[in-house]
Amino acid sequence: MAPPSIAIFSDSQVSLKSTMHTKKKTPGKHLEIKIFNFKSGSQHFLTKFYWCPGHTGIQQSKEVDKITKEIASLATITHHTLHHINISRIKQTTNQYSRTPPTLSDTELTRVKFKTLPKLITQALDQLEKGLASTIHQLCSDHSPLNAYLHWIKQVDSPRCPHCNAPETTSHYLLYCGKF
Repeated sequence: MAPPSIAIFSDSQVSLKSTMHTKKKTPGKHLEIKIFNFKSGSQHFLTKFYWCPGHTGIQQSKEVDKITKEIASLATITHHTLHHINISRIKQTTNQYSRTPPTLSDTELTRVKFKTLPKLITQALDQLEKGLASTIHQLCSDHSPLNAYLHWIKQVDSPRCPHCNAPETTSHYLLYCGKF
């Protein structure tokens, strides 16, 4: 039986390459050492690293960066700032590619799992528009502009959903919150 696999996605090719060279001194080395220690100390998991595109090839990249900086500088964020994301389309695409059985418990649904081979996931995401693929990567890695992540990077005061006061995580946003 094959060991369970862990897929780590990053839009930084430099950090992915530097995880291979653990003796080299680079910024963020403490994170690389933690990843290396996890990889070498964990014989029960198959860890694979994947590069995913950020703003590469998007003509409006400068405009996106400008809007992102404005949003990050706000004291609070509302879901109205996320109006450009079509939630229904993201839910449909996520459900189409995740193939999650409906019999999972609530605790299992709170974790984002890759139920198919990582190669199939990356092939499926390669066929999507870059902006949508990037959004799906952000949601899978919990780096989307939701309050839980924004609170973690100290951009908002609370990690709670403004609608129902539950922690605003990706799974809450896509699966549980009644407002969306």
